[in-house]
Amino acid sequence: MSKDAVNNASLEAAFVGRMLSVWAGSPDKSRVTNADWPITATLLGSLVGFETRTLFTDGRLPVPYDLPSISKWAGTRRKRALVVDTPDRLEAYYGDNIAHIWLQVRNMPARDVVEMHGERGLSVVVRAILQWRAAEPRARDYESSLTR
Repeated sequence: MSKDAVNNASLEAAFVGRMLSVWAGSPDKSRVTNADWPITATLLGSLVGFETRTLFTDGRLPVPYDLPSISKWAGTRRKRALVVDTPDRLEAYYGDNIAHIWLQVRNMPARDVVEMHGERGLSVVVRAILQWRAAEPRARDYESSLTR
């Protein structure tokens, strides 16, 4: 394992820790409802497992997205603890856009998807999905879009 891979792993581990703390939080400040915990845990667990297998390195392919709010936090705000925007800072139809990105990824060949790891990889999709739930807690299609 290279020194860069170790450095990336420590950055990613810190990032995942911040994600968990933001969504778990204290009981009075949690952004994940009791009903959402199973799917949130599945998303985060899958992300950590995937990134661990790729040694937390950047993959060959980025996730395709064209949303200004994602562009803002996917890079420059990545190291900040708070990654959740208030709904007024997101695009109109944010949830629909995220569902579209997720469906695009699901329709890609597996050989391409496995190359989407690291800072611009599938972690972008997971963060965007969690952002969507925090911004639109009443979205009925949240879970169904993930399990289709």
